Amino acid sequence: MPISVCRSGTTWFVALCCGILASIGYSFTTDQGNTTLIDTILGLQVKDPLLRGLSVGATVLVLIKSKVLSIKGTEIGGELLYGWGRTLSVRSINDKWLGQKNSFVKTNLEKALTLSDFEKQISQQVTDRIKTEDEEFRTKANTAFTAIQRQRPSGSFEPKSNDWKDYYRDLMRWALEYGGSDSMLGWHSFELPKK
Repeated sequence: MPISVCRSGTTWFVALCCGILASIGYSFTTDQGNTTLIDTILGLQVKDPLLRGLSVGATVLVLIKSKVLSIKGTEIGGELLYGWGRTLSVRSINDKWLGQKNSFVKTNLEKALTLSDFEKQISQQVTDRIKTEDEEFRTKANTAFTAIQRQRPSGSFEPKSNDWKDYYRDLMRWALEYGGSDSMLGWHSFELPKK
């Protein structure tokens, strides 16, 4: 998944809220150590502003993730808001990535259909690209590829056939999911969709 997908408004909002809380916490500390309530609670005896900032930031994240109490499995406290923000962020990222994959496939499907050996070429591209991934990732990619191959249309390649178009669409989505758009960019004139 391209890093640009992670730059959603929801993700920025959650990060901003965490940053504001950490800034507020930091503003209550001093470089004297243990002279304010926050310094005492956090046990800070740090004079270096950078280390104090890291310490306060980490502690604030722990506090945000804390559960004040739980009612019927629902956490009440910072965890409730953090979980809600996290869920919205992940949903936003997934929606954005799905939209980018669909746009990429729509933009480049006709180019892919000019290649009768596309399946072999794209399989090799992705295999080369994921060589450095862990075994579990490679196995998952190969399992997904095998499942797609089972849907391969019978008979000779016919680019105008809806079955072949669907098959190539699935191959392209597989390649994007496991190899990223870089596995296809610049390859046979594939390009990112225009914005």
